[in-house]
Amino acid sequence: MKKWIIILGITALFGWAVYDFTDKETKENPSSEGESSGTKMVAEGEPQSTPQTGLKKGQDAPDFTLTQLNGETAKLSDYRGQKVLINFWATWCPPCRAEMPDMEKLYNETDIEILAVNLTGRRVQEEMLTTLFKSSN
Repeated sequence: MKKWIIILGITALFGWAVYDFTDKETKENPSSEGESSGTKMVAEGEPQSTPQTGLKKGQDAPDFTLTQLNGETAKLSDYRGQKVLINFWATWCPPCRAEMPDMEKLYNETDIEILAVNLTGRRVQEEMLTTLFKSSN
């Protein structure tokens, strides 16, 4: 009797897994009403040769512009084709400050460009960065 209960339980779990898998496929690839009635949808326009901009894998990162401490601007698109690490940090964040020597070491030992975006206000940022760099040297 115990054997049959175990077999029934395993069969039920297997059936549930199959149902769950096929249900996910249906939700991810729903068929439109036009396809079921025999109508075909045709994309118009030129095919896109470059990936779309977005946050998903395979898409280009959205472009943005940052003002550097020296007043110059840097755009993410300036680094196209290079490996880029974007690090969001703040001067008031102890773990963020603690990782800076490791970021500098990574930058010096690899071909990765690092864009460190300080989320502290501009005036406070300049004062704290001056203090931070004086204390680290």
